[in-house]
Amino acid sequence: MTEPREPTVYDYTVGIICALDKELLAVRYVLDSTHPEVAVLPRDTNTYTFGTLSKHGVVATCLPAAEYGTNAAASVASQMYMSFPDMQFCLLVGIAGGVPGGKEDVRLGDVVIGVPTGIRPGVIQYDMGKATPDDSFLETGSLQRPPRVLLSAINGLRSNPQIAINPLMASLEIIARQNPKYASVEREHDILFPLDCVHGLHEANCEGHLDLQVQRPARSLQYPCIHYGLIASGNSVMRDAALRDRLAHRYGFLCFEMEAAGILNILPSLVIRGICDYSDSHKSKVWQEYAAAAAAAYAKLLLTQVRVYNARSTGGTHLREMHSPPSAIGHIGVDTSLGYGIYDACKTTRNPSPSPLTDQTAPCRSPEDIWSKAQSFAERHRLWSSIPTEAVPLMAALNEWSQTKFSATLIIEPQSSRAAQRAETFAFEVAAFLKRRGQSIIWAFTPEYDEPLTTGDIMHCLAQQAQRTLPAKLTVTQCSDMGSPASLTSIFDVLGNSFLVVQVQDRALGHALLEALKSAFHQPGRVLKLLLVSYHPDMTSRALGFPQATVQALSPPIPKARRRDARVSWWECINPTL
Repeated sequence: MTEPREPTVYDYTVGIICALDKELLAVRYVLDSTHPEVAVLPRDTNTYTFGTLSKHGVVATCLPAAEYGTNAAASVASQMYMSFPDMQFCLLVGIAGGVPGGKEDVRLGDVVIGVPTGIRPGVIQYDMGKATPDDSFLETGSLQRPPRVLLSAINGLRSNPQIAINPLMASLEIIARQNPKYASVEREHDILFPLDCVHGLHEANCEGHLDLQVQRPARSLQYPCIHYGLIASGNSVMRDAALRDRLAHRYGFLCFEMEAAGILNILPSLVIRGICDYSDSHKSKVWQEYAAAAAAAYAKLLLTQVRVYNARSTGGTHLREMHSPPSAIGHIGVDTSLGYGIYDACKTTRNPSPSPLTDQTAPCRSPEDIWSKAQSFAERHRLWSSIPTEAVPLMAALNEWSQTKFSATLIIEPQSSRAAQRAETFAFEVAAFLKRRGQSIIWAFTPEYDEPLTTGDIMHCLAQQAQRTLPAKLTVTQCSDMGSPASLTSIFDVLGNSFLVVQVQDRALGHALLEALKSAFHQPGRVLKLLLVSYHPDMTSRALGFPQATVQALSPPIPKARRRDARVSWWECINPTL
């Protein structure tokens, strides 16, 4: 029998983000098992709960106390996505304000799932856009659709004739047994008031308005109904019934919430919301716990329809299940001083002989830190959300580079400083695209820092990546001896088929990297694909000696007034089988 092993960050493929502690508590109640703490990135300030849910390795967290809205949610999501490299998707589980009286009979305690409708992606940020002279509001930008694997699972649930009439009941009962506050609320507390009935801020409660409540047909069902459609997301609490209905009529919203817009463009996600009020001035907290329980119950149900992703570090062993009784569920924190827990290049002995590849004084930065900085740079200079007309040749070159079955090199030559900014952002997005597709990738970036990134940082970054990719084939000694191109060559000698994305402006470091890569490219039976952002003619000439090398010049962006953007993201032009 295989000995169980302790989990690592690579074992968690599903993320769950909640806005409130009561939402996260409901999620923790439905976990099948809990795991001990796992070391994450030192600068990750999130507190995580680890466990299994419907056989998936799940990591859950919520926003910090007293923080809410899209900005706080984006920060939490970014840190989670960086700390858990094998995460496939995220579920946003929590409560929201419903929209009554529409095509869907949304009641308190129901669950709304954000799925695409027509050309709408599932969630719309209704407060992001521009006001026009005719006193109207034009929304700008769009959020990502939920991942296809989850949309497929949703239709699997909806089309399953064997599913229970109340598929959430079992989980709701489990939650209620552990905490009676999450038990079902009587329907007499599901009260809807008309638009012209406004609850004053200084009124203690709505008892004086009860005789004005809207009379609706009694619902015979005593369990939550599940609705699929559009969700509204914004940075402010919706307490205006008139505005609620006006936006719902325009877009077809089923509910309003405050976090999804900050997360959906950061990592693939699905929004699951339990309805706790009607987005009007009569908000109360009576239904919040039950609504949170209903959302958590649906998340558990949905994951039963999703095939378990085999994380790369499992190695045929089994995770050690750490079962906790309900009463033992407590606060799980993360000691960020532990670092990543695999290899700490900062503690290795540096080569005492100075060379172009080492720096004896500057501190060593981790790959995660460098990647985070590169991501921040790319997000601030977002130039590739759609394909401009003048970038079509680059798309074609990238597509050819990605699809060839042999080693290939694509050299991007920026034609000016503005073009260099585009090339750097593009290189990062290609690397992010490959990482999301689970490709074996080694990358080198020099993003902006308050203090310049050193060559030693880059070399240790490459060493850590290689050691994590092939820990059984690469020793720590090989990683720590980074004083010459020959030592870097030894790392690439043990790599199999890989993608390499390199963007470094330092001439000496660029030459050293290319020298080390050249021998790796000529190993028989190996397929290596290099994407190089070249800032120097001599760097381009050296890279032209690599297999199937092509050069693609990149010009500055044309003025916005003359730009004609295609309605497609650049990565949709790349071979989807990557």
